[in-house]
Amino acid sequence: FSDSTSRTIINVDTIGIGALAKITDTTYDLNTKLNLLLSEYNDSALTFSDIPLNIELKAISNADFNRYDIDTLSITSNDIFVGASGLAENLPDSSWNTDLIVGLDIPQIDNVLEMIPKSLVAGLKKYRISGAVNFNGTAKGTYKDDIYPNIDASLVLNDIRAIVLEQNAEVKLNMETNLKYNSEKIA
Repeated sequence: FSDSTSRTIINVDTIGIGALAKITDTTYDLNTKLNLLLSEYNDSALTFSDIPLNIELKAISNADFNRYDIDTLSITSNDIFVGASGLAENLPDSSWNTDLIVGLDIPQIDNVLEMIPKSLVAGLKKYRISGAVNFNGTAKGTYKDDIYPNIDASLVLNDIRAIVLEQNAEVKLNMETNLKYNSEKIA
């Protein structure tokens, strides 16, 4: 893909595609796997290269494409995992009814830093950053405009270390926290 107007170049190499779809009068049952390599992304501000992407989607949609029962949605890259499962339903008033489980697992935070364009992390060269991040949560309820579903989540930062190389100073962090948001209005 190349866009001469914005001078953006995107090259994606397809490593593997697997897809199975069962289509009936009332449902679309999808089972899809994509293995891609983002070999180049280049515009005037950002440049990425050689980022592997593995995407898996197992879901059932109704024929109107307004209800999605997601068995598996996962995206992995450089040992980083982002995933979701559950229900998302678009209602007639344009709101979304959700009952989702979401997760993020970063076993080595330096893998994330390798994926960020060099132009954005140039200032981080004086630091060495390591550690692990894990996030798991649920979103249950209605989403529309300024209405949000109930959220229950946990965030774990394990052995996060930031070393300032020039000063031989180090910051260490271990943290486990639970986050809750209840959308019910209190009278």
